[in-house]
Amino acid sequence: MLSQALGDAIVAYVSFIEKSPSDTIVEKLRVLRMLDVAIQIAPNNPRVVTMVADHVLNSLNDDNAEITSVRQALIEGSPLGISHFIHGTSSLMKGDQEQAELHLEQAAKQMPKSGAILNNLAVALAMKSEPDFERALQVSNAAIDQVRAPTPHFYETRGQILFRMGRFRDAISDLERSLVEPSLANKAHQMLADCYEKVGDLELAQGHRMAAKSAGEESPKPLESSNQASQAKKQPDEPGASEKESKSESP
Repeated sequence: MLSQALGDAIVAYVSFIEKSPSDTIVEKLRVLRMLDVAIQIAPNNPRVVTMVADHVLNSLNDDNAEITSVRQALIEGSPLGISHFIHGTSSLMKGDQEQAELHLEQAAKQMPKSGAILNNLAVALAMKSEPDFERALQVSNAAIDQVRAPTPHFYETRGQILFRMGRFRDAISDLERSLVEPSLANKAHQMLADCYEKVGDLELAQGHRMAAKSAGEESPKPLESSNQASQAKKQPDEPGASEKESKSESP
């Protein structure tokens, strides 16, 4: 209980720092070092796990020598499950489904109650060359069950899996839940349009097509490096993790 409270306190402070307008190398280093302390104090704290993964993944393209050194030390000092989670999610973003599945499977074995890990594993299973939709759905269900308040990204993952399985009625509820997240709205509206067309409600289908067009025009192009822990880079017909909680909700 004490370690969890300490971890929450550190994450709360990091969140405070993130809200400041500064985005300097000094601030980045400060956050990474604070997270290094947090992961040592509360390695199983879901908020700490998610923030560690998010910041490591967000800094992968930063070639500053000191940031690279601190980032590597953070990865090496994290529990194996978190290290595998980071490597697996990074592979998922790069489209390397084989390595993504390998590392996320290992992460899930190390941390079987982590919702974020299970969510990204479900994505990897559904996106590989020969998708295992049945298992992906089971893992996605487990991810949602593990989190007290699942984020829209978790529901989007399950909704897209159900959509790709042809279970359009079942997909509707999850896809509608994902609409509250602006970064997911465009794809969710596209799939909802297809779902409602398949079940015979052409009026709602047209409404979602119009909403998808509007969302697409209003939304800026997302950066591939953002929101990785909960969601990975994905196409409209592919289920997707997170990240980014913005990020994905707690593992």
